[in-house]
Amino acid sequence: MPKRNTIETITLGLFSDEDVSIICEDTIKLERGSVAVLSGNSEVGKSFLALKVCANAINDGLKPFFWSVEDKNKAILERIKNIESFYSFNTAELEFSNELPKINKEPINCLKEELNELADCDLIVLDTFSAFFSTLGFKDQNNQNDVQNFFNILTDIAKSNNQAILLLHHLDKKGESLMGSSVIINAPRLVYKLSFEKGEDKNSTTYRLLEVLKDNNNINAGEFQKTIKVLQNSSIDEPSIVNLRANSIDSNTLEIINKKDISAVSVNELAKGYVTMNENRGVFYLSSRKLTDTNFYKVFKENDNKIDFKMTGANGSSYAISLKNS
Repeated sequence: MPKRNTIETITLGLFSDEDVSIICEDTIKLERGSVAVLSGNSEVGKSFLALKVCANAINDGLKPFFWSVEDKNKAILERIKNIESFYSFNTAELEFSNELPKINKEPINCLKEELNELADCDLIVLDTFSAFFSTLGFKDQNNQNDVQNFFNILTDIAKSNNQAILLLHHLDKKGESLMGSSVIINAPRLVYKLSFEKGEDKNSTTYRLLEVLKDNNNINAGEFQKTIKVLQNSSIDEPSIVNLRANSIDSNTLEIINKKDISAVSVNELAKGYVTMNENRGVFYLSSRKLTDTNFYKVFKENDNKIDFKMTGANGSSYAISLKNS
């Protein structure tokens, strides 16, 4: 029997399927059994963020594997230490490799065999698409058939092994779209873009703007962009995100909120059920795993689809918000 939804169950568009298994909610939300792409220009910090995602997985009791064929072991180790300096995790549990995949068969079979060797992992990060695609012997990343064959293998492996596979990829020279065939954005369920805020660069901030370009199952619950810390740089003078404290929020919710580097969150009982709000350039994004289970939604409905609440930022600033659905 199909699940029966009404407008009440998807109010504000914040809805996600219950049978979708989500991991790494503190950093980049990923789905088990599917492929995701993290895109961005060179030197924006894709590898740093991907390693932070691996750290997130470890903190959640999962087993990640980070595979980069373009970096030396020393560079990977330095990045791991950098992440650990501001996002605590057990570095000894992070497995990684910079070895080239074995090339002794047809590209499709090589890719399949290599990934099946990692069947015990919950998360596999491949850095980058272009490097693996060319190294394995696939011909042209602008060729739809070649790229589709590559993604078919990734998708099949992710499903059969119940894993999340995160593929890092570059944007074109203009930084506007993903390089290569349109399959690269059409095939995966999730596509993210990492970039600098307007006017910022790697010498001015350790934070980046993470945008959701594609989310088939709406696991981000309407949170289309957020600011996230990707690395530590002591030479950059910027205010640090301090941990929030509120007596009326349970410790588990506080822990989730603090790990997510969210700039503004609810600090009263409305947060029960995990409701957060992120402010970006004057636009507020309300987010929840399942809004209809929260106190926020309950009060909103009891008050004729209206609610007044206060948001407090990590820097001490606050906002008085009035929300209504007219």
